[in-house]
Amino acid sequence: MEMQDEVRNKIMQYQQMQESLQYFMIQEQQLKVKISESEEALKKIENYNEGKIYAIVGRIMVEAKKDETIAKLKEDKEIAEVRLKSMERQEAKLKEGITKLGTELQTFLQQAQPAQAGN
Repeated sequence: MEMQDEVRNKIMQYQQMQESLQYFMIQEQQLKVKISESEEALKKIENYNEGKIYAIVGRIMVEAKKDETIAKLKEDKEIAEVRLKSMERQEAKLKEGITKLGTELQTFLQQAQPAQAGN
């Protein structure tokens, strides 16, 4: 009975790790989109010399200074890149843990099969 509880706990842990991995992958994709959008906006603003620049603040659009807008976009992009790298490291550790736990579960299940066949 003790082994069944241990296996059940490991299965629950495995499922939680899988869910965490899915969450990380969604977050990672969102950060990649944010970085891409920042890069695109920077390209357009840096080459724009035809008039005023506007930025969206909350639910309104306000006039903005070009150099301040460029600095803000670069800062946002850098922050997103740092977060992305951190998430990628965490994701790699999580994948490693999932693989290790999956191997442990397979071992438990293989050991349990002969015991059940003997009963």
